[in-house]
Amino acid sequence: MEPEVIATRLLKLEDYVRHLRQLHQAPLDEYIEDENLQAIVERRLQLAIQVCMDIASYLIAQLSLSAPVLPNQPGERCNPICEK
Repeated sequence: MEPEVIATRLLKLEDYVRHLRQLHQAPLDEYIEDENLQAIVERRLQLAIQVCMDIASYLIAQLSLSAPVLPNQPGERCNPICEK
């Protein structure tokens, strides 16, 4: 496992969160009225989530773990790795 891979992704995540914190300062009514601001926030959230998923995928691969089984139906529980 290469720690630099995770460190690089964590730096990206930190950057996305920093930008989201700056955007959080906008008043709610401004956010609601500004579709461009909403799109920027949505995109930053999407990128932050993707970084987390990338880190998880990397760790799963490097540690030779199996990916969790996702539910097929609403209300069905996931089968997380730690559940035994």
